[in-house]
Amino acid sequence: MMRVVQRGSGRGAMLAALLLCLFLPSQTAFSETAEASYDLTDDRIEFLEVPELVSEYSILGRMEKQTISDSMAPVQNVEQELKRARQEIRDGLSDSIEDLRTLRAETDSPELRAALAGQISALEQAKDGRGEGLAAPMVKQLTESLKDTRRSEQNAVRAIQAGFYNGKKQFGNAMQGLFYTYKGMELTERLLRQQCELYRQSYEKAVKQQALGTATALSVTEAEGKLREAENNLGKLQDGMDKLLRTLGTSLGWTTLSYRNICLGELPDYPLNYLEGRSLETDIASALQQNAEYGTAQRIKDADFTKWDQREISIAHVSEQVRLEMQSLWDAVGQKAAAETAAETSAELARRKKERAERMENLGLLGNAEYSGLQLDYISKENAALQARLDYGQAVFRYEQAVHKGMLTLE
Repeated sequence: MMRVVQRGSGRGAMLAALLLCLFLPSQTAFSETAEASYDLTDDRIEFLEVPELVSEYSILGRMEKQTISDSMAPVQNVEQELKRARQEIRDGLSDSIEDLRTLRAETDSPELRAALAGQISALEQAKDGRGEGLAAPMVKQLTESLKDTRRSEQNAVRAIQAGFYNGKKQFGNAMQGLFYTYKGMELTERLLRQQCELYRQSYEKAVKQQALGTATALSVTEAEGKLREAENNLGKLQDGMDKLLRTLGTSLGWTTLSYRNICLGELPDYPLNYLEGRSLETDIASALQQNAEYGTAQRIKDADFTKWDQREISIAHVSEQVRLEMQSLWDAVGQKAAAETAAETSAELARRKKERAERMENLGLLGNAEYSGLQLDYISKENAALQARLDYGQAVFRYEQAVHKGMLTLE
């Protein structure tokens, strides 16, 4: 197993503790949706695996497990005592059964054998809490008490899980947000690497041209300056990526020594026509049922007129907030889809210009600066299209989080 659960303090633990303070007090009805199964012990983080990692390795997940363990200890002690008492009775009955079987085997009297057989049958029933006599009711009562204890244990576990549910949900959502941020930084890194390579080629070409007397020292200095600036920007970005990966990793169970082993998987791929066939009203209804604030408003007691009034006002207020936020998220998906289409069109035009520039440059019909400019324009437009695709995906993901988990930012 590559991951070592972090038990000390660190940036990830501090972030988790902050989110704990922000989100844990909010509660809603506890309901888990089925998720795909992932290998939580490897160093690859899949986007949809994040909620499972939160439950298993984050500070919230570990606190939940510890709370369950601490709360269940007294109940489990009672359960063990009940089991022990029942087993003692059953063992005593088993010993009596064996003695009677021995007597039955040793006697030649048919009447006594029949009587002993009846006693053996009665004792065997008593072991299961059936029949008459002193032992049977005791076994039956202990068995019922065990069932009650187990039901109480299950209810207590569900109550604890419900208390942590919203905190883990919010924390997981924050971690998936960092996942998107890191993927966006990877796109920027790709762009800067391409820029560095182009500037390096321009610089090397300028040096060769200077040696041939066809370029000035100033042009070489300018080319070198652009290269150094691009390399510096790349270095700064990579430092930021490392810090973000550290925060993500240490929040999900990696240590400060192992987080660099992490490999992030792919983001969900949503179709551009995602909204087609969907009903905003249906999605709003779903978001309301999943939203914690709406659940809190519904739970306001209506013992008197004032409370009843407060409950109705709260429900109406939250309902309107959810409706407005859902409309905003719906609009954002449509806008990001349009932006992606426009960015892809722009990138395609830039690609055609770059290809024409390559043909002209090979024929010596295009200057170095103009050629480099068209190349830079293409990689910039291509990166913008990829970023637009990522932004669209994140908009859809936020919409789905609202619909299926009630994750909304309400004022």
